[in-house]
Amino acid sequence: MELVKTSMLKISKNAKDTVKGLIELPDVILFKNESRAVTLKLFMPRLNGYEFDYLGLQDNLSEVVIDFALSRKTVEQYIADRKFSRLNTEAKSKFKDHLHNKGELGELLLYMMLEGYLSAPQILSKMALKTNSEDYVKGADGIHFVKVPNSERYHLIYGESKLYDDVTDAFREAFSSISRFTDNENKDVRAFELALISSQIENEVIDDKDKVLISQIIYPSRNPSSFSVSDAFGIFIGFNLNIPEDFSKKNEDDFENAIKEEVYNIVNNRVATIEQHIIKRELKAKNFYVFLIPFTDLNKTREELIKGITK
Repeated sequence: MELVKTSMLKISKNAKDTVKGLIELPDVILFKNESRAVTLKLFMPRLNGYEFDYLGLQDNLSEVVIDFALSRKTVEQYIADRKFSRLNTEAKSKFKDHLHNKGELGELLLYMMLEGYLSAPQILSKMALKTNSEDYVKGADGIHFVKVPNSERYHLIYGESKLYDDVTDAFREAFSSISRFTDNENKDVRAFELALISSQIENEVIDDKDKVLISQIIYPSRNPSSFSVSDAFGIFIGFNLNIPEDFSKKNEDDFENAIKEEVYNIVNNRVATIEQHIIKRELKAKNFYVFLIPFTDLNKTREELIKGITK
């Protein structure tokens, strides 16, 4: 078998543009003084006056929906047939109704971060597998891969997204889900994901060389290759932000700086608790890519964003 080490899979430009529209905050580091630190990448929506610009975020995410929810083969076919309006319609039809949709905004934001920030292409769209909007596809919230910088190693990334009022609750549930995946007694969970990728590779990957590369990544023990493969976990955490009332007395620049500090402190002050969740689930040896975004009035904002994105 030909050995392939590079990929021609396109990264979503819309995802990259959406990430650029966010404000990146300083990193929060877990296990800071140890050899295997975990970096939490912290972002927040841009501000418009004294509130987050959710309309701007909604508009940007609307452009990401096609890349997230449809397979590459479907997108290529619609473009070849010049059925551009059908692309949007079909992508939006994959989402559950906004009144009953608790999880898909997190999945979309996880995709945005893995593709747009990490440049890790999606190799399986779980949304594309849905035959109607109310379907539930079990397992990871997305599967991506990335080549580790300055290394002959790839990470196969299984996604997990959580939106909770409290950031520590979100991490607790995320690590609980991941531990079920990594538990040796649940080997069928990982096997299911790999079989799903293999069965859908013709829909997701157009180039023959990329098909060889993906096969080498998902089944390295079956295929001769000159690189190594490790599992990794991509986590998106959305959490609620209560803005202190006295912040409104500040001018806009001071208000923005105060919000940045507040968001950073919310996460940084919970480092010890988050670390304990990792230790409890015996996950310290795992690879993580972690992204966080705060939202004011989380449940209402989640509902309104999904409604705006899919209307």
